[in-house]
Amino acid sequence: MAVAVDRVGAAAARGRMSLGAARTLAVFLLYLLIACLTYWPHSPFDSTHLPTCACTDPIQGSWFLSWPPFALAHGHNPLFTSYLNVPRGANLAVNTSSPLLAVLAWPVTAAFNGVASFNLLLRLGLALSALAMYLVLRRYSPWWPAAFAGGLLFGFSPYMMGHARFHMFLVFIPLVPVLIALVDDWLVRPRRSATRSGLLVGLVAALQFLISAEILALTALFIAVGVVTLALMRRAEARSRIRPMMQGLGFAAISFVLVAGYPTWMLLRGPQRPIGPLHPLTNNLNNYRGDLLSAVIPTRGQWLAPSALANRGNALVNHQIIENGFYLGLPLLLLLAFLAWRFRALLLVRVCVVVSVAAFVLSLGTSLNIGGHDTGIPMPFAVVPHIPVLQNIAAARLSFVIQTAAAILLAVGLDRLRAARAERVTSPEGQEGARWRQPQVVVAAVAIVAMLPVVPKLPLFEHATPVPRFFTTDQVNVIPSGAVVMTYPFDRAPMNNPMLWQMESGFRFKIFGGEVWVPDVRAGGRTTTRPLWPLPPPLLRLFIWPSPDQIPGHTAVENKARLLQAFCQRYHVRAIVVQDSGWRGHVVVRVVRRAFGSPRMYGAMRVWTPLRPEPLPPATTASP
Repeated sequence: MAVAVDRVGAAAARGRMSLGAARTLAVFLLYLLIACLTYWPHSPFDSTHLPTCACTDPIQGSWFLSWPPFALAHGHNPLFTSYLNVPRGANLAVNTSSPLLAVLAWPVTAAFNGVASFNLLLRLGLALSALAMYLVLRRYSPWWPAAFAGGLLFGFSPYMMGHARFHMFLVFIPLVPVLIALVDDWLVRPRRSATRSGLLVGLVAALQFLISAEILALTALFIAVGVVTLALMRRAEARSRIRPMMQGLGFAAISFVLVAGYPTWMLLRGPQRPIGPLHPLTNNLNNYRGDLLSAVIPTRGQWLAPSALANRGNALVNHQIIENGFYLGLPLLLLLAFLAWRFRALLLVRVCVVVSVAAFVLSLGTSLNIGGHDTGIPMPFAVVPHIPVLQNIAAARLSFVIQTAAAILLAVGLDRLRAARAERVTSPEGQEGARWRQPQVVVAAVAIVAMLPVVPKLPLFEHATPVPRFFTTDQVNVIPSGAVVMTYPFDRAPMNNPMLWQMESGFRFKIFGGEVWVPDVRAGGRTTTRPLWPLPPPLLRLFIWPSPDQIPGHTAVENKARLLQAFCQRYHVRAIVVQDSGWRGHVVVRVVRRAFGSPRMYGAMRVWTPLRPEPLPPATTASP
């Protein structure tokens, strides 16, 4: 009899596990469907379209995914490239290169291109981040719809949907919930030894570092705030956790260094690292900061956004919807406030409240903004630019922490609210109560109504990435492999066409410029993302700012041609490619033709290779 009971129990357990696995798969597929609808009708493997525009960060992100496979296959350093910013190259560890994602997406890059990998990782970033949060929330919320709602908010929040237009490295964050769970198992509710916990935390932190050092820094910051908050609330227990914490930190450091030691050295001390902060406050990115009203004023990124309110919301955070990830909406804020007060006795709820409030205060930047107006009132973030490592964090991106805390609070609160109502609601004996009175129905309805204002406006805008046929066929082989090439347009963000050409050609050639953080030779080594060196001013005016109104005279053309010949000889330029389109192209073509004769024609591309300097008369004193 006992054996039969055991078998029945084992069968029931297997049945529950199968049901749980099936439910998890269904949840993931639903998240993935929403992620794909975000970019509808384009395929996750689309290799010819990018979100928002075929320019700036999307092209840069696609390039970063393409470089490590090429580098590893050809014996180059995946964290350093000489194919951009000729002749100095670029330290990619300083940039948002996400080498781990590049390696994981290698098969897709090889089969299609870096654009396809970028598109796929955006969708997987949304879906996997939501799924990871759902799985972690299941330990705190036995009621799976509550965990589903938390995962939905985490994976598709305004923060995520804003950066889903541009920044793959900021939306691929499934490791963040994993880190939260590991720290919980280590310091709050010990489930494994300090040694094993430390090794796992260090490993996951290292992997997150190889995706985004910025997200790791933000995660570490809010986990530290949470741990300190817990320690202050439970001081007696905190003292008993000091030893396992120190022991675990040691092993976490070991595993982190083993996995990410070299990339960390490249970031902090590697070649071509700019002097000072990587993203100084003078850069526009760090002028993006929250507004006291940003959590309640929607932008055009929300589905239910009246135009008058949306126009006000669009103007917040320095008019950057991409960086404005604060919106929660008044209904959801009221629900979260109610849940926080109703279940304030729960440690996790109190920690979430403290973390979210601290993150919001810091996200307001160096001075308080209200409705888009700077009050001049100093805020605590003013000290952050003076703290190493944290000085590279943009204040607005702390909205990621706010949305994370909100997702946890929502799931835990809904689960406890359902349980509390279940204790009160009773049905007549032998008769089922009305469906609308069932606790799960009431709570689910409240959650749906509260989350409606946060629903994003889909699909996101997509833009084609037209690449001249020259770069995608054997025609490009007229350029010697690994040659330094002068391009027009010159690669200077947001005009990143040459990076796209280079990527599509299989890195056939190297280019000047590129959208990468490098030391600015003209500014004492401080950071820049628009390197112009070594072009002298006359060539800058030619390749970057050619005048549409003034056709250069014969003498000016010859002087520029002479300067171009000398420049190409000094920096071993072996080819010049010009996309002859628009009012600028003919100015460049005229000078290059005078310097090196007639080009080869490949559709819209004019190509000079090999470079054979034309004879020119002696230099004149006329201005070039």
